[in-house]
This record gives sequence, structure tokens and C-alpha cells, in this order.
Amino acid sequence: MESKVWIVAQREAATRIKKKSFIIMTILMPFLMAGLVFLPLLLSMIGSSERMTVAVIDNTGKYAEALKSNDDYLFVPTDKMRDSFRSDSTDVGAVVQITADLVDFPGSAAIFSQREVPMDLRGYVESALTEKVREEKFNRYDIPELSSIIDDVQKKVEVSTIRWTDEGEQSSMSEVVMVVGMILTFLIYMFVLSYGSMVMQGVMEEKTNRIVELMVSSVKPVDLLLGKIIGIGLVGIFQMLIWGLLLAVLLVGGSLMTGIPMMAETDMQAMAAAGASADMAEMAQLFTALGSLPVVEIIVLFVLYFIGGYLLYASILAAFGAAVNDQQDSQQLMLPVMVIMMFAFYAGFYSADNPEGPFAFWMSFFPFTSSIVMMVRIPFGVPVWQELLSVALLFATDFFILWISAKIYRVGILMYGKKISFKEMCRWVKMS
Repeated sequence: MESKVWIVAQREAATRIKKKSFIIMTILMPFLMAGLVFLPLLLSMIGSSERMTVAVIDNTGKYAEALKSNDDYLFVPTDKMRDSFRSDSTDVGAVVQITADLVDFPGSAAIFSQREVPMDLRGYVESALTEKVREEKFNRYDIPELSSIIDDVQKKVEVSTIRWTDEGEQSSMSEVVMVVGMILTFLIYMFVLSYGSMVMQGVMEEKTNRIVELMVSSVKPVDLLLGKIIGIGLVGIFQMLIWGLLLAVLLVGGSLMTGIPMMAETDMQAMAAAGASADMAEMAQLFTALGSLPVVEIIVLFVLYFIGGYLLYASILAAFGAAVNDQQDSQQLMLPVMVIMMFAFYAGFYSADNPEGPFAFWMSFFPFTSSIVMMVRIPFGVPVWQELLSVALLFATDFFILWISAKIYRVGILMYGKKISFKEMCRWVKMS
């Protein structure tokens, strides 16, 4: 005989998947996400094709040649400021004026424009003039190859990071590991927040519409609670899988259609042609660092913390949804849960800077934060005993919270018109 929990879960999942809003969001979201990726790139390509004419007034006659035209800006030397530059019909987008020797008077350069001066134009002009002034200062000292000497003295020492593993020494990059951990943390946080809230709203809707009164006549409240949590969880996993597949197709298809490379192959070829060995080495180190991550361990633990974190917060929110009678009451009860979740989220980001610190260590075992904090630490490498203990504590707490939530759910789901407090819910737990 099929379990009633599974029947409720199937009904919950089928009901939500068939909703037009679910179908629209499932299809629309990947397009929005792909748009966020491609739109800035397309806009930057459009913007770079519009070349701005910039007039250069150099009263010293020393610096105009330092401003080289490029794909974005055409620098045109001129002898003086003209009234036509202020006209709306002028082709000149900006005017660079240098009134005195920049070595002795560094603040003698200015950019004039009818509109706000683009930040990249200002940055380009500052960089070019700074380099020219630097050369002049070197020449004043009249020391042969002074520029090369200073560049050599200022050369940075690059320290590589090597991690000892059971397979031997492996190159690593803390930045890559940190980013991977933070992405996983963010995914868990968003899933728990979104679908946990969906559980609460679903319980409230059934209670308000009196649908639950018919359902409890044939299904135990605890089976109803479990079925709803499992059903919405399956909907969430299904939706995220669809998003991932559609987004991958859109990114690859969009890359082929627009000619914008998504895998940086073109950039790597260009760097190689230009002799950018340092950049190529850094790119190679990046892929080496990604390859050294414990992928299987990360995936397994991500799924476990994914499920454990969702069960924990969904159980609490389902109990609150059964206890309240309106939206205002639900917001009051949900506030403490939101505070805890935000604390867990910020604890995860803080732990990314010091994954072996005491704060990160203890938050990895506290069930209300472990699903988020531990995912930051795992890419850095965590002892197996810590992972097992953290997961065990999380799921033990899940069952305990689920047991309490079932007691609150059984009483609250059929109670109407009464203002509910935490004290009242504690009384329900005791009397059940």
C-alpha cells in the first residue's frame, strides 16, 4: 500500500507544477539570468563601437602626444578652447586642457564636457599623463636606465600556495576555493528561504480555505505535514534542475549566436599571441586549482546540507503557518526565523575569510547555521570527523524539530480566531 505521506507529497508537487505561475517562472527565470549575463556584454560592445572625439589643448606642448587614440577615444590636438565645443551640435564629446607643467603643477590638467565625463576616459587620461610625468622625472635625475632599475626594485614577489593531500602536493588558489564555497552557500540559503516560505504560505492557504479540515479526516496531521514539506522540496529541486539545464543551453546558444565567448578560449589565444605568459600561467593555475577541489565530497555534502537545512527551516515555518490565522501574525512569527537565517548567511561570509577559526568551527556544528557555514569550509578541506558530526547533529535536530512541529501543526491547523504566541505554542507541545 502506498504511503499516505508520499500521496500527499505527490499531490502537493503536482498541484504546484501545474500552476501557470510556476510554469511561467520556471521558463522565464533562465532567460532573465541569461539576459543579465549577455546584456552588459552586448551594451559594452555597442558602447565601444561609438568612438568619442576628445579635443586636447596642451599649453605646454609636452603632453598631447601621450594621449594616444584608441577604439573608444579619438584625441585631436587643438590650439585653444572654442565656443563651438559647448554647442549641442559639436562632434567633440570632451576637452582635455593642460595649462602648466605637470611635473611642477600636478593639478594643471582638467577635462571639460557638457555631460558627465565617463570614468574610463578620466582613468585613461590620468594613466597616460601619469606615465608621461614619470618619464620626465626619471630624465631629470639623469641616471641611465633609472626607470628599469625602479621597475626591477618594485617587482612583486609572488607566493604560490601548495596543499598537502593524500595524492601528494597540489597547487591551490584560496580565492577560487572561497568563491566556490560562497556560491554553494548562497544556493542553499536561497533555496531554504524561498521554498521554506512556500511551505508556510501553503499551510496558511489550506487552513484559511478550510481545505485541511477535509484532509485530516483521512490523513494524519503528521503525514500531512511531512507530505507537504517533501512535496514542495521536490518541486524546488525539479525547478532548480530545469533552471540549470535551460540556463546552460541559453548560455551556450547565446554565445554561439552573438559571438561572445563564454569559456575565455578567445582571450587565452589572444594572450598567447601577445606573449602574455604571466596571464596564461595564472589561467592555468586557476584551472589547476579548480581541478584540485574534492568535487565528489562537495557534491555529496552539498546534497546532505541542502536537504538538512531545508527540512529544519521548512518544519519550523510549517508549524508557524498552521498556528497563525492571517498574514500579519505570520510575519511576526517569521521574524525570528529570518534573523537566524540572516545570521547564518553572514556567518558563512565571515567564515570564508577564516575557515579554520573558532567561530567558523563552532558554527559548523550549530544546526541552524551548519548547512550554510560548513559549505564555505568544505572546499578548503575539513576533517571527515567534523563533517560526519556536523551532518549527524543537523539531521538529529531535523527530526527533533519535526517532532515538535508536528505537535504544533496537529493543534494549530484546526484552531481559528485565536491570537497565537510562542508561549501558547509551547503549551500545545506539552499537552500533545
